Amino acid sequence: MQSNKIVTPCPAIFVLLCAYLLLPGAAGFAQSLPVIKASSKVVTIKDGVHNKKGYWYIMPDKKPDVYYVELPEKDHEVCFITDKDSISFRVQYGRQYDFIILLNDKDSCYTRINALYRNQVHYKRLCAPCIGASDTIPFAIDSDDKIRFNASVNGSRPLYYQLDLGCMGNIINKGSVNKVAMNFDDVDILTNSDGTNRVPASRYNTLQIGHLQWDSLRFTEANNLRRQDGLVGNSLFLGKIVEINYDRQVLVIHDQLPATATTYTRHEIFLDYGIIPFIRAAVIVKDSTYPAWFMFDTGHFGYCSLTDGFMKKTGLSEFKKGRQGKRVTVEVPQVAINGITFDNVTAFVRPPDPNSGYHQQLGIQLLKYFNVILDNREGFIYLQPNGLLRNRK
Repeated sequence: MQSNKIVTPCPAIFVLLCAYLLLPGAAGFAQSLPVIKASSKVVTIKDGVHNKKGYWYIMPDKKPDVYYVELPEKDHEVCFITDKDSISFRVQYGRQYDFIILLNDKDSCYTRINALYRNQVHYKRLCAPCIGASDTIPFAIDSDDKIRFNASVNGSRPLYYQLDLGCMGNIINKGSVNKVAMNFDDVDILTNSDGTNRVPASRYNTLQIGHLQWDSLRFTEANNLRRQDGLVGNSLFLGKIVEINYDRQVLVIHDQLPATATTYTRHEIFLDYGIIPFIRAAVIVKDSTYPAWFMFDTGHFGYCSLTDGFMKKTGLSEFKKGRQGKRVTVEVPQVAINGITFDNVTAFVRPPDPNSGYHQQLGIQLLKYFNVILDNREGFIYLQPNGLLRNRK
C-alpha cells in the first residue's frame, strides 16, 4: 500500500497547487474582475464531480494564486466556496478565469483558475516504425499481482519498475540508487507507508520504457519498496488514454479512445491533484449499500482500505477486527465494483488523518480482475471483467 504522495517543500503545503505567475498592475486587475467575500482563509473547491472540502488556502501575497483544474481538457464547472460566498465558472481547455477573494473586507486575494495541465510531460518514440495513434508496453504480473516491466533510468541497465496509479510522481528505490547515475539536487516531502518525510529528489532525468523515452523527469527517493527498483504513475500519461489489458498483459497508450471501449462499462472519475484516479464503488453491510469514491490504486497490495470515518458511517466499526502484520483489518461483507460483488473482503483500516487528502482505496487484489481503459482527457474509466475474474474460484 505505497500510494506515494509527493510534495515539493514550500512555506505551506497549499503552495504545491500554485503557479507563480505575474499580473500587470494590481489596480487594473482588480477593476475588471468579479469579487467574492471571505472571513476564513480556508476555501472549498468543487471541481466537476470532486468536492474538495477545505482544500484551498487563501494566500494574499500571491498575485495571482493559481488553481489548475483536474481535467483541463473536459468542459466542466469549477466552483470556489468561501465561508461567506461562492463563484462558479464553466471552464474550457486552454482558458484562464480570474477573480478576487476579498478577505475580511480588506485583503484582495487575486485568484486564477487555469484549464491547463500543471506539469504535463511528453514522451518520444525511439524507433522509426513506431508511428501511429498508440504505443504498446508489455508487462508481467508478479506473484503479488502487481504490474511490472523493465525500465531504464539515465541509461542504466534494465530496472524492475511498477505501474502504481496511486503514485503522484516518479520513484526510485533508495536501495536501487547505486544502479543509476542520478544527481540528487533537491528535496521533496513524501507521504507513504513510512509516514511523511523529507527525502532526496533529483531533477532532469531520462526514463525509457520499451521504445518510449521521457526527458527532464523528476525522481523522488523512497525507502518503502521491497520488490522493485521504482514506481511510475499516471503523471507520465496526462493527456493520454491508458489501457491496461491483463488478458494480453500489455499497457497501451492511446491518443484516441479505442473502439474496444464500447465493450467496456464506463464510469465517471476524478483525478486527485490532476493525476490519481478515483472511481465510485460501494460496500454493502446488512443489506445497506454505501457508495463512496475510492482511489484506483494499482500500487495497493491488498483488497481495499477504508477510512475510520467511513467505517463508522457504514457500521463496520462494530465488526470484529483482525490484523495483518501491524495493520488493523476488518472483514467487509461485500464490495461492489462495476456491478460485480465480491464477498467477505478483507479491508485495511486507515486511522484518522485529516492531512492525508485521501479517502478509500481499491487495491490490486480487486482491480486485477478488470481490464481498464483510463481516459485522462474526458474523465472516464472503462472496466471489463477479464479472464482472471472468469477463472476465479
